[in-house]
Amino acid sequence: MGPQAKNPVYRSTGRFLVEGIEGLVVSTFVVLSWFISRRWLANLGALESERTRRWPGDRLVSDPAIVFTRAIDIDAPREAVWRWLACATDLYG
Repeated sequence: MGPQAKNPVYRSTGRFLVEGIEGLVVSTFVVLSWFISRRWLANLGALESERTRRWPGDRLVSDPAIVFTRAIDIDAPREAVWRWLACATDLYG
């Protein structure tokens, strides 16, 4: 009886090494891509004027370690968007 019959989750040494190397490569890519794309993600969709502007919540944190300003355009009246935001924040606390 071989090792496969004793253990249904048996992995050969070669497969174990390949999966370990694959995990190391993916983890390295994730870490490196975070440092490369961090600035782009921090200001996703925001114009220069929006990034440099003072926002009402800025006064709550006097010296932030990191700043994110993200923006989207919504083709709807303010009242409809505000009603949706109020409902969403009510759901998530």
